[in-house]
Amino acid sequence: MKKDIKKTINKLLTASIVLSVLFVIGIPGIIISAENLESSKFAAFTLALSIASVAAGFYVAPILWIQFGEYKKKQNIIISVEADAIRDISALASLYGMKAGTMKNLILTLIQKRYITDYLLNEDGTKIVPNNLKQEIIEEKLRKNLKRVHRCAFCGANVVYEGLQTTCPYCGNLLGETPKD
Repeated sequence: MKKDIKKTINKLLTASIVLSVLFVIGIPGIIISAENLESSKFAAFTLALSIASVAAGFYVAPILWIQFGEYKKKQNIIISVEADAIRDISALASLYGMKAGTMKNLILTLIQKRYITDYLLNEDGTKIVPNNLKQEIIEEKLRKNLKRVHRCAFCGANVVYEGLQTTCPYCGNLLGETPKD
């Protein structure tokens, strides 16, 4: 099943915005809480909450914004591969200002994490090719498990069977496809 990168991007964007807003709100919260520390019994709690908001906004928000940008870049690369049909690693690397080896590793990561499911890298790792192997495996399973009716050439009986081969229950003749090597 293909993973949707949009969900991750939306989570990162939401968390980044929340922490950035908490940072901005926390600064006046510290000032107001510190001024009212002696007159209000909740001022110590709001002061601690404001300090925590500023600290989280200052230290964590930039990390989340960077992660958000990296995932947006990955999303754009996925769009370039799937929708725009740019399948050459060198062309993708040039388009996104990366080295070809770095782009190859990123594409492999996107395939491994199942953000890209219908494509693979070719043998030398220079092109992204459609993953027809999956379709071939499905067709082979269907071909092997399909119910068949075969008329025996020797006795004329109609024999229903699953798989590639069977023997006629009446005369013992081999029916069906010959196995491929």
